[in-house]
Amino acid sequence: MKYRKLAACTLLSTGLLSGCNMDGRLTFSPEDKINAAFPVSEAVRFSQVTLLEQASPEQRDDIQRLLKSRLRLRALECAKDYTPSWYASLTDIREKLGDSTCFTDADAALQTWLGLRRAGMQLSQPALRAIPSTVPPYIVASSTIQNARFADKAGVALLEARETLEVMDLGANKAIHRAPKDTSAVGRLSANGRLYTVGLGQRLQIRESATGTTLADIPSVYPHEFHWLDDRTALYERSDNRKTFLLDFVSGEEVELPMIQRGLTTVAAAPGTPNQFVVFGHQQASRIEVIRGTGKPEVRLVSERNLPRAINWSTNTSGVLPGGKHAFEASRQLTVINLEDLQAREIQTEPLYIQQGSATPDADKIIIRGYVQGVPTHGGKDYVFSLSANTLSEVNSSELPSRQFTYVPSVNRQAVISDSKITLLDSLPTLPPVPLSNVLAALVDAANQHKLEMFSREQAMQDTMLRAQQTRDAFQNRLMRDEEQRRLEMQARQRELEAYQARRLREAEEQRRQLEAERRMRRDAQMVRP
Repeated sequence: MKYRKLAACTLLSTGLLSGCNMDGRLTFSPEDKINAAFPVSEAVRFSQVTLLEQASPEQRDDIQRLLKSRLRLRALECAKDYTPSWYASLTDIREKLGDSTCFTDADAALQTWLGLRRAGMQLSQPALRAIPSTVPPYIVASSTIQNARFADKAGVALLEARETLEVMDLGANKAIHRAPKDTSAVGRLSANGRLYTVGLGQRLQIRESATGTTLADIPSVYPHEFHWLDDRTALYERSDNRKTFLLDFVSGEEVELPMIQRGLTTVAAAPGTPNQFVVFGHQQASRIEVIRGTGKPEVRLVSERNLPRAINWSTNTSGVLPGGKHAFEASRQLTVINLEDLQAREIQTEPLYIQQGSATPDADKIIIRGYVQGVPTHGGKDYVFSLSANTLSEVNSSELPSRQFTYVPSVNRQAVISDSKITLLDSLPTLPPVPLSNVLAALVDAANQHKLEMFSREQAMQDTMLRAQQTRDAFQNRLMRDEEQRRLEMQARQRELEAYQARRLREAEEQRRQLEAERRMRRDAQMVRP
């Protein structure tokens, strides 16, 4: 309650409250009078009160100072060249300035800044739930789990179920917060599990895990392009200009990183060096250092290195191994990057085409899924690859409830997602390890054998088709011969018919002439008689 009274006093002193004088002619500065004439929104007032309640006395002083400065800037920018006189009432000021669109836009920016400061308060807190010493065998959601995110340093999971978003307590196996799912673009949990991100259209929302409350709204940022760095900063790329920014939650300010020019795909902490991070682009790795002082943090480029191929990081193909010394990407082939010197190691796996990858509790091992194109018997097997031994151990998938693997970093456990539950595994059932070269040689043999079988089948099919064609041709020829024979017979019959008709005509003509001759003879005989 005392913080609410303090916040109310702050609102009054900074000009956020109006109507304290009946005629509105207050003895505030011109900027305070303008802000009193166009008071901030209820959302801004609520955010400030909430922020001050969470802040320490030193933080409150800093927040009040910065808030006063931002409110003064709000008034100056929206009033432009207008300065109200000492006797101008709030009504006079509203009539003079008219349109309040500028103040509405300024309130949106102020709300974002307050929200980021509130998020910063959450980031600086201990874990939302402590990492449990023992975990239950299952984590159960209310419906089918489509995706799962885990906090790095807290016993918290964010489950994207079919109809809900669920923040789970790993130790207790129960929901901390559950809400209807309003988006399918779900981002990452902060390390302490207190915040997570979602995307709504082209805007990123930072939400409080315990309540689902939206603390900040950042335009032109997608969840997969937003990366938590530590307990006070994050890194993201804006979709409208493709620029990369460092977001400092302590000051609520962002810092552009001009040294990151090839896009932002993922970020990992540099091992053993506080405040240094490895930023990955599509074909480049950059090591940066965040230098913090009293104001905005500064960012220094420490080193950078081109990657051997274009890499697209995603949740089911990439990750950071336990201990934080190596990152990997498993797409088409397997690439492992040393986060200390940025050296990349490419593991050639042809003819095995890599589709997916997952970290394991062992920093030396990675689960990969691959298939040999065109070989049905190798249409998507899971293996455990050992970085040091360069071996593959086939996973015995028949002993698992699912093949949707995930890694839980906070408790260093392998897990699989099936329907509405996540099963935490004590161990991964695998066959004995085999040298990678042996596996690939066997796969090459299998691929060649399959090609020979396919060639034989194709040849046999072609022979069958040829015989069928020959049969069709022979039948067609016989039909043509029969048709020709019928045509000749018809012609002969036609000639016979024509000859017969001609003969009949001649006979008829002969009979006609005979009859005519007989009639003449009778007529002549009759004329000769006396």
